[in-house]
Amino acid sequence: MKGWAVKTLVVFIALATLNDLKAKEIRIGFVDVNRVLKEYRDLQNAKNQLNSFVSQWQAQLDSVKHIIDSMKSAYEQEKPMLSDEAKLQKEQEIQQKEEEYKGLWNSIWGPNGQFERKKREIVQPFVRKVDSVITDLAKSLKYDLVLDVSSGVVLYGNTEDDFTDLVIQELNKEYLVAIDTTSIAKPKVAVFPLKEDENARAVNLGTRLQGFIASALENSPRIDLISTATVNDALQREAGPTMEIVDVGLCLRVARTIGADYFVFGEVNKSGEDVLFRLKLYSVKDGRQLQEETGQSADRDVDLMIQAGDAARRLIARQEF
Repeated sequence: MKGWAVKTLVVFIALATLNDLKAKEIRIGFVDVNRVLKEYRDLQNAKNQLNSFVSQWQAQLDSVKHIIDSMKSAYEQEKPMLSDEAKLQKEQEIQQKEEEYKGLWNSIWGPNGQFERKKREIVQPFVRKVDSVITDLAKSLKYDLVLDVSSGVVLYGNTEDDFTDLVIQELNKEYLVAIDTTSIAKPKVAVFPLKEDENARAVNLGTRLQGFIASALENSPRIDLISTATVNDALQREAGPTMEIVDVGLCLRVARTIGADYFVFGEVNKSGEDVLFRLKLYSVKDGRQLQEETGQSADRDVDLMIQAGDAARRLIARQEF
């Protein structure tokens, strides 16, 4: 159905509704939904977060595409010197890598792929909140019907009945409270390298994950993250330059010396290309474990970054500071 036909249908529905309600006096309110979506701070932050995942997924795709291009270029150079059997093998290897690319693309952008799932997880709760706030305000303002100004259906409306600003103020209330409280001292959190099994130590997974976790938490409005450089310098002074023997007790001592209120520590194990890690949040005051999150990933930096970042954000979100 064409756009003008949809708008015409909506007008007819609205008129029909008005006709049904003509027996009583009705109040009609107006909201510019497009403006609400653009000015809702938490929704924009959620979209930015989703875009960061898109960038990571695109990096994965670009990496595989680069490999394919390199394989094709090498094959074209070697082709005159290869036997028919060797040519067939090279072509099959390229085809296999192209199938891998298609599978990865579908896993990201296909039906119910990573993009759709992340969008539902990150963005949709805020979209639902927009609907909820409009409904609640409409009821409190005693409106019988609310029309969307940005839909193009409304040609004229009394500006006194436009409560777009009220919707935006209500939605951004929590965000503005968060800004007002930034002067309040936030808890200082230190992130330590994870304790590694032998396979994980061989590829430096503990420190790699420390970096990904710190990156995910550095812009958190709830905590003040102590830099990994500060953490690792203090840790080396206590444990030595190799930092091989790291446990909760050592982390607790170091956390106290650098003025942390909480610290993140855990362990990571590697079997083949599979990585399993466990993150734990501890209180420096009494050494108690407060929260725990687990994650699993292939041993690829982009995958580890996504999984470790998600686990770290959940770990902090669950804690009442």
